[in-house]
Amino acid sequence: MKKKPILILLLCIISFNLKAQRSNNSATNYSLLFKTWKLRSYKMNKTDLALTEIQKGSLFIFKENHIYENISNGKSEKGKWYLTKGNKFLLLKPDAHSTDETLFKIIYFSKNKLELQLSEKATNQTFRIIMIPIN
Repeated sequence: MKKKPILILLLCIISFNLKAQRSNNSATNYSLLFKTWKLRSYKMNKTDLALTEIQKGSLFIFKENHIYENISNGKSEKGKWYLTKGNKFLLLKPDAHSTDETLFKIIYFSKNKLELQLSEKATNQTFRIIMIPIN
């Protein structure tokens, strides 16, 4: 009979530790976003597309204060970025002069690689963007 309460207590402790580890991993991943990312490759509907010389210079800069800058095709776009609960989606909201919002699904995220997916329902196309850090 004494084994049952000890077993329950042990299971509670293990469960608590696992939740704490998951929470710490999410916080760690969140902070890894704060850097400059360079476009490495992208796919449209599972087909690899070659980067043009201009696209090779495309950058995403994510700052701790939820400000981002996208430098692409010689143009700069700034706005706010947000991660959804569970860090499954990245929402980009350009500055007030634009109403376009972009919701990326986070496919893979580490200190060395950021892989995002954008699905356009209107055209039934899927874009997968792979970026690597430059700093």
